Amino acid sequence: MKKIIIPFICLALALTYMTGCSSDKNSSSAKNDAAPQSATTAATLPPNINPDQESARVSTLKNFFKSRSITLNEKVLRFSFDDAQMKYAGFEISSDKDGLSDIAVGDTVENIEYKSKTGLTAYVSAVNKRNVSVDYTKCKYYSLRLIKGDCKDVVLHLPDKIGWDSTAEKIRKTYGNPTNEETDDKGNTVLTYYKEDKSINESYSMELVTDENGIIELSITFKSIQ
Repeated sequence: MKKIIIPFICLALALTYMTGCSSDKNSSSAKNDAAPQSATTAATLPPNINPDQESARVSTLKNFFKSRSITLNEKVLRFSFDDAQMKYAGFEISSDKDGLSDIAVGDTVENIEYKSKTGLTAYVSAVNKRNVSVDYTKCKYYSLRLIKGDCKDVVLHLPDKIGWDSTAEKIRKTYGNPTNEETDDKGNTVLTYYKEDKSINESYSMELVTDENGIIELSITFKSIQ
C-alpha cells in the first residue's frame, strides 16, 4: 500500500511546485508589462529632448505668458535670461563691452548685440535689478530680437510649433488675429501679439516680421506695467 501512496505524494508535490512557478512567472510578467508604460511615456519625446524642452516647443500662445520660453536648436531660452544662457544657446557678445561695465541700479541698456557662429544676430535689452552697479553679465535680459539673415542652421520653435518657415497666414491661423498688423517699408508683414497680466503687473509682446518664405525677424519683450 505504501508503495502505491508514495508515487501519488511525489506527483502532488511536483504539481504544487509547478503551480508556484507559474504564479511567479505570471507575477513577473505582470510587472514587466507594467514597467514599459513609464518607458513609453519617456519615449514619446524625440531623442535628446528633455520634458522642459518639449514644453517650450508645444506650449500655446495662450499660456506663453506663463511658460516664457522658446527653443533654439533644442536649447531652451527662458525669460528672463542672461549672458550665460545666451552663450548656452550658441551666442557670443559682439557689442563694445566698455559701455556695459557699469550699469547703475535700476538702469536699462538696449540693443546689446550677440552673434552666433551660424550667422544669427540677436539684440537684447538688460535691466539691473541689483542694489549695486554691475556689468551686463550680472543683469537679466527682458527683451530679445532675433534677425535670421542668411542663417539656415538654427532651428526655432515658438509656441504651437511656429518656426522660421511659418508664413503670416499660418501664424494668423495658429495664433488668431494679431493685436496689430502692418506692412513695413520693405513690403514685409509685421504681426504683433500683446498680452498683459495686471495681477502680476507684467506684459509680453511678440512681434513677427514675415515675408513670403516665413519669419525673418522676431522680437519678444516681457516687462512691468504700471
